[in-house]
Amino acid sequence: MRKMNSRSTGLAVALLATAFGGALIATAQPQPEAPAQRPPPQREFRRGGGPPPEGAGWGVQIGRVLTDEQRASWREIMQAQQDKTRELMENMRAARKALIEASLAEKFDEAAIRKEAEAIGKAEAELAVLRAKALSEIKPPLTPEQREKLKNPPLPEPGPGQGGRPLRGPRGPGEPPPARTPPE
Repeated sequence: MRKMNSRSTGLAVALLATAFGGALIATAQPQPEAPAQRPPPQREFRRGGGPPPEGAGWGVQIGRVLTDEQRASWREIMQAQQDKTRELMENMRAARKALIEASLAEKFDEAAIRKEAEAIGKAEAELAVLRAKALSEIKPPLTPEQREKLKNPPLPEPGPGQGGRPLRGPRGPGEPPPARTPPE
């Protein structure tokens, strides 16, 4: 076996110490903090930052036009009828599940499907009545301007693929083709 001279040995020891020390230093560095829980996306339409999305329900529409005092009143009224609302929602869920099961049955049974669809409609009607009653009890009462805003909500701006410029697909007349990048 060949003997290492002291210079080679010193160099080898220095390299090993540097590698080992570097590994220790790297593991001793403070780890970057885990990303914090992302806050829920801002719902600008609830804060008057634009129209609500298409299909937005009464809660969104109402929340846009109420004052803080009215909003607090609305919350109190809705909490007071929370048990009834929960019961109706559970009935509606059960009827929807039964409707799906009836729809997927091997043999079509119109009476069963109609029964479950009517149960869903009945629960939705009861919920609508509860919400309308709550709206009529808000203090202070809605102003004529607020009533008008609820009757005629603004239409949402069309997004890509919703009447606006499509993301992909056919071009408009006289529109140049999209630029293509060569594959890498």
